[in-house]
Amino acid sequence: MTTRYAEDLSVGDEFTFGSHTVTAEEIIEFAEQFDPQPFHVDEEAAKESMFGGLVASGWHVVSLTNRMLADSVFSRIALQGGHGTDKVRFHEPTRPGDTLSGVVEIVDITDPESRPHHRDVSFGVTTRNDSGADVLTMVNHGMVARREDDD
Repeated sequence: MTTRYAEDLSVGDEFTFGSHTVTAEEIIEFAEQFDPQPFHVDEEAAKESMFGGLVASGWHVVSLTNRMLADSVFSRIALQGGHGTDKVRFHEPTRPGDTLSGVVEIVDITDPESRPHHRDVSFGVTTRNDSGADVLTMVNHGMVARREDDD
């Protein structure tokens, strides 16, 4: 697998990622640790909520998305780390049985003076369920290494 460096990336480049099928058990397990609201941890209480059933925490969906990105996209890019995420939006609830996948598009590239061996790359992320509905959008900001000179 070829590693893509900063010079290999352009605004508009797109990469697909995924997929992961979400289970009720993992929704509850994540939520019990990190977001213990009734509609995430209790199937009966969730039926009485505005969601009408168990739904994943948005932060669980962010975590799943980050894992899929790491496995499918960022492992092929000379990503050196991140420095933030903006515009996190949860559009549709993620339910047990939903299969998530998505696309990431490079939306901005800048050359920071403070890090001449890197470029700052902004990744527009969209995660969708198997019905094609957007469940999450966000913009991740990362540092991608420049290719080292061979001289």
